[in-house]
Amino acid sequence: MLNQKNIYWISTILLFSSLILTGIFYFVFYDTLVLYFKNYGYPTYIIYPLAIAKIIGSIEIYIIKIHL
Repeated sequence: MLNQKNIYWISTILLFSSLILTGIFYFVFYDTLVLYFKNYGYPTYIIYPLAIAKIIGSIEIYIIKIHL
């Protein structure tokens, strides 16, 4: 049976990995994202900063969780 600490760490790792993967997908599927961003009316120059912010933010969340 899983206790609360195991459930906490499983959910944290799932969040961490999903944010890292979406950040990497922003770099890999740039051309597809340009189409989506243009359709929604967002500027395309924010794709790379968004990807970097997702990756750095998820790493920061993980580091903070380790030190708690």
